[in-house]
Amino acid sequence: DEEQRFGVAHKEKLKKLKGESGGSTLIRKDTETKMETVEALFPWELWDVDTPEKMQQVREVFPEYCNAVKAALQVPERFD
Repeated sequence: DEEQRFGVAHKEKLKKLKGESGGSTLIRKDTETKMETVEALFPWELWDVDTPEKMQQVREVFPEYCNAVKAALQVPERFD
């Protein structure tokens, strides 16, 4: 169910977060949204990409992947 996904349920709260607290702050406070813990298969699945600089690092490490995602989502060039 779309509304039960953490990111959707807390979209506005996530946008207001500042600093390094991140979504974990909301996770600890949330008692209503059903959450499931999953194991990361690769280290990069745990990377915290929340700044333009960190996104640039991802682009440098995984350029083909980023280009494929951008093309699939039809992201305008101004967001490069």
